[in-house]
Amino acid sequence: MDQIQTFPLDHHGIIAAVCKDLRIAERIDGFLGVHEKRIVSPGQAVVAKIINGLGFTNRRLYLTHQFFASKPVGQLLDADIKATDLSDYTLGHALDQIAKFGVTDLFAKVAFGIAVDHDLLGRLNHLDTTTFSVTGQYESDNPEEIKDNGEPNELKITHGHSKDHRPDLKQVVLSLVVNGPGSMPLWMEALDGNSSDKTSFHETIKKMIICG
Repeated sequence: MDQIQTFPLDHHGIIAAVCKDLRIAERIDGFLGVHEKRIVSPGQAVVAKIINGLGFTNRRLYLTHQFFASKPVGQLLDADIKATDLSDYTLGHALDQIAKFGVTDLFAKVAFGIAVDHDLLGRLNHLDTTTFSVTGQYESDNPEEIKDNGEPNELKITHGHSKDHRPDLKQVVLSLVVNGPGSMPLWMEALDGNSSDKTSFHETIKKMIICG
């Protein structure tokens, strides 16, 4: 007799359905490419991390397979994928591909495609930054090294103007551009902890024009 297994979808089904409706995995795979010998594509890996990250019982990167062990993976990712396929190697490889392509560039291309397809664009962009405080030394040997895609090899996690009101802690800065009535994020870029809005705003606008 065949055994029947049941798995709870919880709210993850809604998140997975939105990702499918927005074609997030398909868009990412279109930019990064899909290796024929890999079970999990980069886009599917990203959707898996989104579902994991928005779960109340999320797991660290190397425990993602544990997060999905009690969930209907095939239905959530819309593919013949098992929880054990979502290993730290598989997800790490996808992150390496994204880093090589350029995190900001990929985010902008995917977000703009979604905004165009769903008529979410408005006439005005809103640009602002926020800071994330961290603890620890975070010393870097090669803070100025630049990757082939033009992005810095490492962020300078250092002291700067803290919008968290924690000048005693080192930080990183996140630059975000939103557009339209729904404040659709179109551009996201991590910056050094001591970056200045007076400088970064102009640079962000230039990069958006070039990317667009």
